[in-house]
Amino acid sequence: MKLECDLHGFELSEAIIEVFHALEECAVNEDKFLEIVHGYSRGTVLRNYFRSKRFLHGATREGYKLRIVKSPNPGKTRILIEGN
Repeated sequence: MKLECDLHGFELSEAIIEVFHALEECAVNEDKFLEIVHGYSRGTVLRNYFRSKRFLHGATREGYKLRIVKSPNPGKTRILIEGN
């Protein structure tokens, strides 16, 4: 299963908190995918961050092993949760 986290209207700092809450929910529900909805043109800052090594390293520090999976929708970032 997958969980969707809609970040429209969020600032980056708020979005980071929201995504980590969603990752916690994925761990509880044993979901393997998290789909982050950040938008296409106005979501550039969020898209760039959540597709970056910086985000993945931060998630690793929090105990998550994540991998970015190609999404057919440029307004979404799909993440595979490999372990937590």
